[in-house]
Amino acid sequence: MDGPLYILGESNGSPPFGSAWQATDAVDGRDLVVVRIPIDDTVSESDTDPLARIADDTRRLTRAHGGGLVKVLAVTTQEGRIEVVFEPPQGVSLDQWLDSAPLPSSAVISVVRSLFAAMAEAHALEVPHRALSTSDIFVNDEFEVTVAGFGLTRLAPSPAESAAPEVIAGEPSSFATDQFNLGRILTRLAEATRPILDLTAMVNRACAQQPAHRFGDLFDMASSFEEVASDYSLDITTNAQRNSSPQTKHNRWRKRTTLLATASLISVFATLGVVASLPHSSPTTETVEIDHNDHLARARQLIHEDRLAEAVPALEAALESSAGDDSASIYATLGTVRLKLGQAPFAVRDLQAAIEIDPTAEYFYTLALAQAASGDIEETNRAIDSGLRLEPDHPQLTQAREQLGGGR
Repeated sequence: MDGPLYILGESNGSPPFGSAWQATDAVDGRDLVVVRIPIDDTVSESDTDPLARIADDTRRLTRAHGGGLVKVLAVTTQEGRIEVVFEPPQGVSLDQWLDSAPLPSSAVISVVRSLFAAMAEAHALEVPHRALSTSDIFVNDEFEVTVAGFGLTRLAPSPAESAAPEVIAGEPSSFATDQFNLGRILTRLAEATRPILDLTAMVNRACAQQPAHRFGDLFDMASSFEEVASDYSLDITTNAQRNSSPQTKHNRWRKRTTLLATASLISVFATLGVVASLPHSSPTTETVEIDHNDHLARARQLIHEDRLAEAVPALEAALESSAGDDSASIYATLGTVRLKLGQAPFAVRDLQAAIEIDPTAEYFYTLALAQAASGDIEETNRAIDSGLRLEPDHPQLTQAREQLGGGR
């Protein structure tokens, strides 16, 4: 990957291995970060070319739609080192952010949800991080997370003392390794929260010594987090101050459950008009390479048979092969399926992607359901308002607005 010409600046700290530098694009003046990793004898004599390994991860990550992953611009080898050039993440490192503890539960919950969404996108592209730490995570003023370091961990000369047991034992890392590292990070976040988030059961499972004893996947882990976070989210006002009034809590709970009752129509996909908007195609019976229409046909069939977990990879494959004209409807369908599977944070990300491409009242309504399932009443109201601006007489949005009242 040939990268931009740059002017090297000051040192940008010390990553887990190698060195990092500030840089400036010599053409357009934008800020860059350059990481240089020496190729020692052990790495250079490995069976697999380290540049190819990093480039493979990087190439996969370029298909990421969300902004939660650092954008890598170039990976090259020169003068006995591997050099990686990327756009600097926005915000401060999670280490720095934690220095301001104690932190309100609303902020920590937002950060964790954003972190899960970013990691889930990488996992969907089949790229585990392998050595995630607080120094790889950056938080901006909106509590949105950017994750760095994917691919580079393949070159780590030796595992850190805090690494997952399988890594220390010299066994291959996997997606389950990311769960272990996330568990350690969530422990620090929970301890920095006031009131403290009780994530003990979830962390114990994520950090199990044997990878097979951890969560089935990142979606399961995120769902476990939501079971805890929902109790905290419901007690947060729009100005992030807590209100302990039992009546106020009851009213918020009633509004959320009422809206979620409306969400029962998620189980009837035709009512949402989302799956019906998928392009129709006839499934092929020939033994040929599966193309875009085949992925769509398989997704429709799996949804019809209520095999939703199996429909997710089919929809993701359809997105990868999409020329762009049907991406919005596929993202919306994927978000609806994940919402029914109880994966609200990831449903929110998919539906936001659909709206970015094609904002419709139906998509905003489904986004409102996902935000409500995540326990975020303020964002639920925003989605409802946005949808009503597009279609003031939309029946489901109008009903949701009446049930939530002013919502402000």
